Amino acid sequence: MPKTRDVFYKYLMSRDLTDFNVRIFPQTQARADIMVESRDNVTAFLQQMTMHSDGAYCNDTEAKLISSERLYELYGIFVGEGGVFGKQTNKIAFAKRMTRLLPGCEKRTKKERGFVVPKSADLEAMMRAARQWSDDQF
Repeated sequence: MPKTRDVFYKYLMSRDLTDFNVRIFPQTQARADIMVESRDNVTAFLQQMTMHSDGAYCNDTEAKLISSERLYELYGIFVGEGGVFGKQTNKIAFAKRMTRLLPGCEKRTKKERGFVVPKSADLEAMMRAARQWSDDQF
């Protein structure tokens, strides 16, 4: 057994690790799947908005300004229907997460706050680029 240990040790010591960076993880399909499965329910809600053609969610033709109150209401319905695991976040956490998920899309006036939600195809492309899209969510 000591011989095997010695051979393995020599092998490890002969490996060139000059370009190795412990903070750079391999981009594999398994890693991408784990990242999607661990998404928060606000992200899952945004994906839901792109996938269903009912009037509450679908946005096929153009970007729409939707008030934060209305988005939060739709999000509450989504969570209540059992669309995700976990509990519904509060309004402040929801708005902060939406701001991160839709960069540059937040609109504020003196009376209300809202988000310009891109049309469904554009929103899907944004989420795919951010590795937040799941092809098997529903």
